[in-house]
Amino acid sequence: MRPLLIGLALGAVLLGLARLAFAPINPTTHHHANWAIVVNGTRVDLSGDRFMEEISACSAGDGEIQPGQRIHMHENVDDVVHVHHPGATWGHLMTNLDLGLGDDWLFLDAELVEGIDGVPADGRLVNGSGDARLVFVVNGFVVPSLANRVVGSEDRVLIAWTDVDAETVRTEWFARVASDAGEYNERMDPASCSGGHGDLPFLTRLRLAFWG
Repeated sequence: MRPLLIGLALGAVLLGLARLAFAPINPTTHHHANWAIVVNGTRVDLSGDRFMEEISACSAGDGEIQPGQRIHMHENVDDVVHVHHPGATWGHLMTNLDLGLGDDWLFLDAELVEGIDGVPADGRLVNGSGDARLVFVVNGFVVPSLANRVVGSEDRVLIAWTDVDAETVRTEWFARVASDAGEYNERMDPASCSGGHGDLPFLTRLRLAFWG
């Protein structure tokens, strides 16, 4: 009996050491995606400061994760989305930007649609209110819904409001979405948002290796 217990204990130790050595655990989510919103052929400009997450706000002082920290944009770059939570969706992003997205509606505001012909002045776009409607393109495929879709690493997403057919949106307009999210995955995020690229502290990795 004793040799069996010793063997089991030794096996557990060796397994933990193997996990520690060969599979360092870093559960921090940190990836990027590209996107664009196009209304009647015009790209909506979301590069203003009000749509950007302050770098200093990326870490809450009490350790709690705030909604804006889970998914956001930085440094006036509006075609790259920074994701720090595995369940963050495109709807969450829109809410964090004080905008709104559903399967058949897109809520922008007057400032964002100013100068765009054929849209309500308040920027509230709803299917059925005219000939135009929403078209969603994800990684080259037209999809019926987007708001509850989790933002994946290196996703490319187009939100279009248009009376142009969906196939034209997919084959011609989708090319306007940037494709540099993979490059951002290899970089350090600014300041306190860079945690996703660093290794966990040794004692934390040791605990996770042996106790999960």
